[in-house]
Amino acid sequence: INKKNVGNLGLIKNTIIQNFEISDLVYAAELNLKDIIENSKLLPEYKKITQYAVIKLDLTTKESSYESFKEKAFSASKHLIDVKLESKYKDNTTFRLFFSSFEKNLTEKEAKEELEKIKNALMN
Repeated sequence: INKKNVGNLGLIKNTIIQNFEISDLVYAAELNLKDIIENSKLLPEYKKITQYAVIKLDLTTKESSYESFKEKAFSASKHLIDVKLESKYKDNTTFRLFFSSFEKNLTEKEAKEELEKIKNALMN
C-alpha cells in the first residue's frame, strides 16, 4: 500500500511440512494489520434513492463558496437531496438544487417553498 510492504505470503519449505506429516503444499501469510487499517479507505455512506420524482430548480446568488452554500442549503431544507454548481459569471454563482421526498411526490409549489427557505438562510 503506497509502495509499503504490508505483509508476506509464501510457500512453506518441504522439510518443515514433512515434520508435521503433511503431504499437500502449505502457504503462510503474515499481514501488518495496523498499516492496512491506517491506509484503508472507508466506503462512502449509503444514501437511499427516493422512488419519487425529483424537482430541479436553479438559484443564482452572490455566494461563491460551494461548500458554504451547500451547508446552508442543506440546513435550511429538509427536501434538498443534492446541489450542483451550475455556472459562474462575474460575481454570480448559479447552483442547481434537487428536491425530493422519501414519502411522496413533491409539488412544484412545495419545492419553491423549500427554495425560499434556502434564500432566507443565505441572507442570515
